[in-house]
Amino acid sequence: MKTELSHEGRALLRFLVKEILPGAIVDRRADIVKNCIGYKQVHEQLRLPRRSETWGRSLELNGLANMAEWVFEQHLPAISGLIVTEETRAPAVGGYIPLMERYRSDWLTEIEKSQQQDWTPFI
Repeated sequence: MKTELSHEGRALLRFLVKEILPGAIVDRRADIVKNCIGYKQVHEQLRLPRRSETWGRSLELNGLANMAEWVFEQHLPAISGLIVTEETRAPAVGGYIPLMERYRSDWLTEIEKSQQQDWTPFI
């Protein structure tokens, strides 16, 4: 069954494409992506309600899980890796890392692919 991109998922995708992706810098030497955004910061900038005890789970309920699944099904790059934990400044182990196993890829590669992708038809 194909996932439909929800209103919340599309809003999050649009935000990542227009606001975060242009400033993202892949640093392979340091094995990081600079200028990502934290889960709590996404809530604040998009004025999303907190729907769970943790910011990450709350964002999943506010469209992140829907967007990530839809993007995967569309064979698009895993742009959700632009959202990181505030503590590590890397994607959450419980969410993004299992997604990378499904993609058979890694964080830096997916962000580089996201930068090359024309997202216009999807936002």
